[in-house]
Amino acid sequence: QTNAIIKAALKVKAKHPDWDIEPEIMIPLTGEIKELAYVKKFVTETADKLIDENQNTIWHTDWKSDNVNRDNHWVTFELKNCYNVSGMQYLSRQDPGTSGCFLGVTLQTSEDGKNWKDAASVTFTNTTQWQEVSFDEFETKYIRMKVTDATTDNSGKPFAAGAEVRFIGYKVAAPEVT
Repeated sequence: QTNAIIKAALKVKAKHPDWDIEPEIMIPLTGEIKELAYVKKFVTETADKLIDENQNTIWHTDWKSDNVNRDNHWVTFELKNCYNVSGMQYLSRQDPGTSGCFLGVTLQTSEDGKNWKDAASVTFTNTTQWQEVSFDEFETKYIRMKVTDATTDNSGKPFAAGAEVRFIGYKVAAPEVT
């Protein structure tokens, strides 16, 4: 079995205990970002920057509006296939700015891209280095990444920003037809 949406295998994880495979880093480049929840007219740092493999670009939520809140700091990824996901990598912004660096993230799953349930909550530290977190494996085609806590600037407004996001897992085997 191989991961269908992998563009580059950056690192091999430990073998999955129930499968004779070695999960690789999944970069959801062939996935599609379904929805962004922030005022786009103020922002040029769109969510596709999270998966463009360029550490010098960033996704950044609205910082100019008076209606800035954590409720709209999420991105939905639709994967081409179902995957068992067991980890996430995050690289914070690499520019001199420090606002919006993820400190807390809730990952949600959906079977249809409309109805969501919490699957994992993870924490990160305020660093410009790659960070990797593991969590209990879940099967999904849709992942919603909700930023629940992040660094802020002197304005005290909540922001979310990041350079790259990757998910760790493997493609779910298609059921055998008998």
